[in-house]
Amino acid sequence: MDKRLVTLRSFFPSTGEQFRETAWLTFGCLKRFLTASRNNVKKALARVRMAIEWRNNNEVWDILQPWSINAHFIQHTAKPGHLHVLRKPNTYGHAGVVYRPGVVCRGNHEGQLRLLIYTMERACVVAGENKIVLIVDASAATLRNMPSTRLIREAVTILTEKYPERLEKALILNASLGLRVLLSIVLNMIPKLPGRKVRFLAKGDSEIFNRSASTFGYDHDEYFNNFTPPQPLPMSPHRMPFE
Repeated sequence: MDKRLVTLRSFFPSTGEQFRETAWLTFGCLKRFLTASRNNVKKALARVRMAIEWRNNNEVWDILQPWSINAHFIQHTAKPGHLHVLRKPNTYGHAGVVYRPGVVCRGNHEGQLRLLIYTMERACVVAGENKIVLIVDASAATLRNMPSTRLIREAVTILTEKYPERLEKALILNASLGLRVLLSIVLNMIPKLPGRKVRFLAKGDSEIFNRSASTFGYDHDEYFNNFTPPQPLPMSPHRMPFE
């Protein structure tokens, strides 16, 4: 095993998986932060500590639970079906996240970011230690109804800082020439997601993510009622974020 990864792990208490923070700090998780920090242990340690503090401050640990303080608002924001996770991974174990820009959304700016966090947490459950494929269906999008610059910027920050090395690639469907340019700029703001991993698909492409694009439909009640979140774990007795 990489000595730098072992060194990074040594900064955190060895309490197994009985607490939420240590269960989250798998070797796979630490490796993603280390890779995103260009194998610099000091920088990776700082990023992990900041991520734990962010998860504590934003109620991220329990965001998937139906009794979460944010559950009602997340379900309300998600109702148009513009952002959701496919139930099963593809043959490579990658989770699929479907995003439909241009769909009339509910909720305010903070609500959209909260839904993004919920979606990423749920995608991580489906993917396990594997990566996530972002599927962007731009059929309803125009340059006028795209999300605000502020929302895009904050969403990219969350993806890069709190979920580093999680995105495998992005598949773009039904995008006009103008949207292709805009989406290329946005997606290439995400480290480790270079142009070769941002693929624009023609309308004739029938097989996407190991299935037909027509199966990416969204049933709101089924999406929330048929999902069983992981068993919640107690907070670690160790002072966070392990300073």
